[in-house]
Formats: sequence, C-alpha cells, structure tokens
Amino acid sequence: MSQIIQILPDHVANQIAAGEVVQRPASVVKELLENAVDAGAKFIQLIVKDAGKTLIQVVDDGKGMSEFDARISFERHATSKIRITEDIFQIKTMGFRGEALASIAAVAQVEMKTKQADQDLGTLVQIEASEIKRVEPCQTTVGTSISVKNLFYNIPARRNFLKADPVEMRHILEEFHQISMAHPELSWSFFQQNERIFQLNSGNLRQRILGLLGQKWNISLIPIEEEAEGVKIYGFISKPDVAKKIRGDQYFFVNLRFIKSPFLHHAVMSAYEDILPAKTYPFYCIHLELNPAKIDVNVHPTKQEIKFEDEKMIYQILKVTCRHSLAHHSVLPTIDFELEQGMQGDFKDHYTLGKPDEVFTSKINSATQGFSTNKNLNIEDQKIEKDRQKSNLNAWETLYQDFSQTDKEELQQVNLWSSSINSVPSVSEMNLNKSIQVGKEYVVCNFQQGLLIVHIRNARERIRFEQYKKNAHRNQSLAQTLLFPVRLQLSLTQVLILNEILEELNVMGFGIRDFGNHDFVVDCIPADMEDTDLQSQMEEILEIYTQSKSVQTEKLTNAALALSVVQTKKMSNQLSDEEIEIFIQQLFSTELPELSPSGKKTYVKLANSDMKVWFD
Repeated sequence: MSQIIQILPDHVANQIAAGEVVQRPASVVKELLENAVDAGAKFIQLIVKDAGKTLIQVVDDGKGMSEFDARISFERHATSKIRITEDIFQIKTMGFRGEALASIAAVAQVEMKTKQADQDLGTLVQIEASEIKRVEPCQTTVGTSISVKNLFYNIPARRNFLKADPVEMRHILEEFHQISMAHPELSWSFFQQNERIFQLNSGNLRQRILGLLGQKWNISLIPIEEEAEGVKIYGFISKPDVAKKIRGDQYFFVNLRFIKSPFLHHAVMSAYEDILPAKTYPFYCIHLELNPAKIDVNVHPTKQEIKFEDEKMIYQILKVTCRHSLAHHSVLPTIDFELEQGMQGDFKDHYTLGKPDEVFTSKINSATQGFSTNKNLNIEDQKIEKDRQKSNLNAWETLYQDFSQTDKEELQQVNLWSSSINSVPSVSEMNLNKSIQVGKEYVVCNFQQGLLIVHIRNARERIRFEQYKKNAHRNQSLAQTLLFPVRLQLSLTQVLILNEILEELNVMGFGIRDFGNHDFVVDCIPADMEDTDLQSQMEEILEIYTQSKSVQTEKLTNAALALSVVQTKKMSNQLSDEEIEIFIQQLFSTELPELSPSGKKTYVKLANSDMKVWFD
C-alpha cells in the first residue's frame, strides 16, 4: 500500500508558519522591537531601507545572549518566557511563543550580533531560509543587533504581494508608534534611507505622544486616570474639536501590550456621545493595568487580541472615567455636569462594592430626569414648549406665503415624500420643467412623471469629482497662483500619504513641493478652491484619501474623490434660479449622475403614481 502522508521538511514547515507571523515588513519590525524591549534595553534603534524590503535592522543595548542562546533562538518554539502551561496566564513580556525569529529566518537573510556584559567577545550568527550559514565570535557592543535583509527573497510570489513603499512605510510607522508609545521610559531612534525621522528621548507619556504626533496636540490632550476593581486606567483622550473622519490615532494598551478591542473602543465612543459629529473619531492613548491572570493574550498570532475575565466591568469603568475627564475639562454639555459631580464623590467606593451597572444607570437617570418627554416638564416648561411650537407654526406659514401657488403645490408634494421612495429615473427621462430650492440641502425638479429631489452636496461632489478626473487626464486642470506660498506642517504619517499622491494632486491643479523636515510649500491650488486654511483642508484631503482606499484602487480616483468632498463642503448651498438650472444640467452630464463618488444617492424620484396611491 502506497504512503501518501509525509512529514514536511523543517524549512517548508517554517515557511508555512511564517505566513501567520510575518505578513509584511511591519510584522518583522513589531517582533524585533518587542524582543528588544523584553531584553531590558534602554535605547532601541530601528533602521529600514526600501520600506523594509531591503533591510530592517534593530539595535538595542539589552542584556544580549550567549553563543548557545544565539544559536537556539532561531529554532521554532525556542523561548525564555515560559516553561509550563500555567506560565501562559502570567505573561508579563511581549513575546512568549518562540515563533518570531524562526519565522523571520525562514523567509529572509538574517544576521545577528549579540554580546552579554560579562563576555569579552560576542557571537555572530548568519542564517538564510532557516539554514544556519555561519556562527563565530565577533567584536560587538553589549546588547543585540539583528539585520533582516531581502524579505521574502525565497518566496517571490509573496514579495510581489507587498504594496508600494509609502504604504509599507505607513504600516512600519504604525508599529513604531504603538510600541514606542507603550514605553515612553525608553529612548528610541528611527532611520529611513539613512535619514533620521525620529529621535525620542525617555520621558513621560505626554512627551512621547507629542514627540510622535507633534506639539500642536498639546492643548488638545485631556488626561484620564482611575483605579478601581483591580484595574488601573491612565492615559490621554482628545478634545472633540480635533476628532478625525478616519480611525488611526486610537491606542489601547493592556499591561503595556498594544491591543485592538472594538468593545473597549465602543466604551470610549459612548463617553463622547452627543458631543462628537457622526462618523468622527477622537484620539486616545489609554493604558490598562491588571492582573495577568485576569486576561488571556494567547488568542491570535499577532497577540493584538485579548480576552478579559470581566469585560463588562472594564467597559463601565473606562466609559465613566472618560466621561468624568471630559466633564472636568468642561467639554460635556451642562446637562451632564450633575452626573459628573455626583461621580466624583462615590466613584471609587461604588466600584469597591462591585456594582458598576447600578451606579452608572442610576446616575444617568438622575442627570437626565425631566428631559426625556413633555409629560415630565413642569407647568412653566410646558408653557415655553407651547410657545415654541406656535412660533414654529407661524414661521412655516410665513414661508408658504413666500411661494407662488405653483411652488406651494410642489412644496406640499415634497413634504409628502418618505424614505420608502426608491426608483431613480434614467437620464433619458429627465424632461425637467421647473426647479426650485427647498431649504439649504435640496433642489426639487418638476418633470413629466413626478418630482425629482436632488441632494445639493452629494450632486456637487459627483460634478466636481468628474471634472477633476477629466481635466487631470487631459492635463487641462486650471490653477490659481497664491500671492504668498503657504507652508504645510504635517506629521510623518501625513507626509507618507501626501508623497503617495503628490503627483496626482499636482496634476489636478496644486503646486506642492517638499520643503524638508516634514514640511511642504503650496504655490498654487485648483482654480475653484478657496485659499483659506489650506493646512486643515489638506489634512482633511489626506484623511478622506486614506479612507477611500478601501473602496477605490486608482490613486487619481481616490485623490479626486477626496478633493471633491473637501471642496464641496466649502461651497455655499444657496443657489439662484440660473445657478439651479446650470447645476442640474451639470449633474445629468456626468457619467454616473445617480450616485456621489462616495456612493451616496444624489437624487430620488417621487413618481405621480406613487403619490396617487396615497390619496385613493
């Protein structure tokens, strides 16, 4: 009988295992930096070339390794962190499985130099594709230096799947941010293509955040600190006015380990309830410290997911802590002050009793009592409410009087429209007769089969989007030269994003050039763009571009989308009769008038047949 089941060779098994641990250059950076921290280093240096594809080097001044440890460290499941199963639930180090170095060595050319303080000479180990090529004594300083060269050189298909250098650099930067933010007491340096882009001295958490994100964040940081039920929480959250439209500046650390937790993120977002615009995200850097036995870090190969023994209790403490800090810094509305003042006196005592749900519910109810329904209002408040409703009614009657009889009928038809209206007409059906603007957001068009309700902003996004793309492809973009060039001061992450689409933006009418030290100079802008506050406009363009990449693929398309969204926000929605007609013509001259570039409806159809049903 033939045998079809075989034991895989070690180098093949290592390459398969490496697929879970080493997904891209940033994965290597993460593992090597964590090893340096575990080695007790005080200063850690990261050096990358070609976004880590050519070289990733980490140098630390930690305790180093003996010759025996240096050799065996590249074997699978070789670790100094655990001995027995129970040790997994007392993990206090970043790594513990013993898979990282073996996985890296399976897909790259690795050189390690390491030395302990009591040794005269260090040890050099060279390994390629899991095969040790060289082990010998060498001259080196105390600590460890590991160089990872030509990542995925022996798996060409895997290397081809890597993204462009700016994209891979952003992932590397994220890993550097995460682990250096977890350890502000350590000194760090980061070199890219022989250029130093970060030099972070040891300090406190606020200093580390400002060192990474920039000094402009200083006035926007709100400290949080609390200790209850064996959980210590500390760190910073941001004021609502600096919240962004994309995620990316949110950091959770549990026992100094960076984690991702939608559940805890929801707790923080709940604390910002009613004070943040929809779909915006604040900055936060929050540390949680608790007994390692109360968590399980052995959930995912990246170790960025954690299971908590009592997740609901941590949720409540985190939410109340953030809410308290927002109130203390006068960020919350007045209605919440009573709630926050009540928490100051008995917060710790209550959590000592172990009743977070009851205190949270009772204080929310007491703070909002009398604001939920009209029947809870006192006599004086009821009178005010009736006066307000009467005033609103008079305002509507005045508004109706300003329209002609024909316009009244059209407006009444619009008010009958509900969210159940669906089908949208084709461009060939657009035999439009009369168009009027209703409020600040809509234009209503009267056509043969009924009414067409156009969302002004969404439609403008479609018009601008196609104009930018068309002009860029034809190299006919119109630009206005600025009387005084504007200097943009960007974070390193923003610099990487801007460099990725710099050519596309310049083709669409910008004149942007690198000024060095993370600064850029803008000499000209698209002809229809306002030159006020270019700094914030560019930051928003970069945010929306990053967000749109998950939907679109072409850089020019993503850049045009971002520019059209930002431009449309700045435009007045009040249109004259002539402007309305031009606006409608422009919309139905586009290639896809039904949808905005971000996928929202630009108009809906209210058919005569639909309205007739309502009155039969």
